[in-house]
Amino acid sequence: MIRYDLWSLISIAIHLLVQVGWMTADNASNNDTALKEVAMVIDPNGTRWEPASRRIHCQEHILNLAALHFVDAVSPTPQAALLKKIRCAIDNGDEADLDKLN
Repeated sequence: MIRYDLWSLISIAIHLLVQVGWMTADNASNNDTALKEVAMVIDPNGTRWEPASRRIHCQEHILNLAALHFVDAVSPTPQAALLKKIRCAIDNGDEADLDKLN
């Protein structure tokens, strides 16, 4: 079994990014920060490898967020409000009748 330390894995990842040139990740801002750090290692002068243009947002994550917003907009009781009511009923020790929560 081959064991890698953290710097070996980072080195491999950077080598692959230089070869491929793109990074796919969800919409979290920490991924922008990570890509900026990788860019400083790959291209310290910032002349050949621009992190913002090398990032591809995960389409599945974007579609999931859009679907959640759509469902919240068209449902009689938005999901967040329904969950809040359920949590409140559980915290108060009430028997939650799901038919009466909407």
